[in-house]
Amino acid sequence: MSMQDMAGGGDVGGADVATTNAMPIAIMEKGEDGMDSASQISFEGDEPTEEDRRNLRKVADKLPWSAFLVAAIELCERFTYYGLSGPFQNYIQNDYNDPSGLPGAIGLGETGATGLTIVIGLGTGGIKSNVSPLIAEQYRGTKQTIKVLKSGERVIVDPGITIQRIYMIFYLCINVGSLSSIATTELEQRVGFWTAFLLCYCMFIVGIVVLVAGKKLYIVRPPRGSVIPNAVKAMYIGLANRGNMNAAKPSYQDEYGRKYSTPWNDLFIDEVKRGLIACRVFVFYPIYWVVYSQMLNNFISQAATMQLHGIPNDIMQNIDSLTIILFIPIMDSLVYPILRKMGIPFRPITRITMGFVFAALSMAYAAIVQHLIYSAGPCYKAPLACPAANDTEPNHVHVAVQTPAYFLIGLSEIFASITGLEYAFTKAPPSMKSFVMSIFLLQSAFGSALGIALAPTAEDPKLVWMYTGLCIATIITAGLFWILFKRYNATEESMNALEDRGEKAVAANEVGATGILGQRSASVGHQTEPRNMA
Repeated sequence: MSMQDMAGGGDVGGADVATTNAMPIAIMEKGEDGMDSASQISFEGDEPTEEDRRNLRKVADKLPWSAFLVAAIELCERFTYYGLSGPFQNYIQNDYNDPSGLPGAIGLGETGATGLTIVIGLGTGGIKSNVSPLIAEQYRGTKQTIKVLKSGERVIVDPGITIQRIYMIFYLCINVGSLSSIATTELEQRVGFWTAFLLCYCMFIVGIVVLVAGKKLYIVRPPRGSVIPNAVKAMYIGLANRGNMNAAKPSYQDEYGRKYSTPWNDLFIDEVKRGLIACRVFVFYPIYWVVYSQMLNNFISQAATMQLHGIPNDIMQNIDSLTIILFIPIMDSLVYPILRKMGIPFRPITRITMGFVFAALSMAYAAIVQHLIYSAGPCYKAPLACPAANDTEPNHVHVAVQTPAYFLIGLSEIFASITGLEYAFTKAPPSMKSFVMSIFLLQSAFGSALGIALAPTAEDPKLVWMYTGLCIATIITAGLFWILFKRYNATEESMNALEDRGEKAVAANEVGATGILGQRSASVGHQTEPRNMA
């Protein structure tokens, strides 16, 4: 231990901590003679002992500024995506000078608009799969460490909780950007679609400029050959040995007779196993994304059949964003810390399950709203399509009735969507983070495919049963998810501990044309041996 560590200074969990005069804390235990004896001494900056882990509160570390820069880039991208989504539904669905009075251009109807709106989401995959891990990589801490607060309280700085906070902030920025739909929906109604689309284009250009301008400030992983072929080969060996992934470890091959070439080390197999756990968890997400997508298409169409009182039908979706913006600070600064202080860690699998439950409740409420619409005149089960409506008078239900559905979707995102991003990053092997994040985001595409399959049911008078079916499917998914994966809560910290043994991210200015400048260790996907890079 260095003199700096002895004084209580040094780097704590990736953040600089001022040197203090804090004295070492002795952990006392009863000896065999009944007398107290100091069994272990833990210093500020040291890893916590088992006694510390049982008794000390866990907190997040200080976040690097580069993480906020990446969050700003994502804000610009989401500004563009959500700013387009609302007007695009009207642009495709309604005719130019539509008799309903709603803005429009092409007139393909609700089914065609729902299908084409989903296509927009497919274009975001390349951005999201790289930006999502990049923001968490700005934080370099991988070990739990002891820290003494100004109040004198000893706490554990936990990288897992820090990553959770990073993605909470990341998602907060996403939803600040999503408020762009307030501006774009007003522009489409009062000026024209071209102004809404131009605003989104300009904001996207700002994001690109920020991305390029801050290039040298980011913490990145150096470019390397793909480890996916090795991962696929390792999984093949595991399958050939009845699902025993340990059979792909070099140590296993040496002990039981080498049958396969294994150009990796044992750690790589442990990391692949961890990544596979994440991928199994993600299999349940498509049904969630189908539910989420209702907010971007069918909820907008539902609002068009209600009394708007001058409110654009596609502005209501901003209630979802406002819910997230309001509740993320509450959850991060109040609810989660209180639960941890009470000894309730509220681990990822539990949070994701809760997210699915809130999504199911949203669909249940949407079915109730749709029933209210069908029960009201003048057109009952054929809104805007009966002679009494004259194509302009919606059913007599106020659009504000939709509010709880958006509120419940927002809560579901805080639990399911944010935790999914966190899980994809923390469970992915260091050299496969973008790949595993892509697998997580790919579930949104599968959800979009399911949404396209459901599109024929997105018409009157079938909508009550569509929302009811989605509610039932989502609550069943939540139950199965909890039954199958609740055991992973118990191994959460041990799985995250593998991060400290893998390949590390480095500052962008430390990466040369062929990799890290100077000496580094190639420890993931290859045998560990130092090598010099030009």
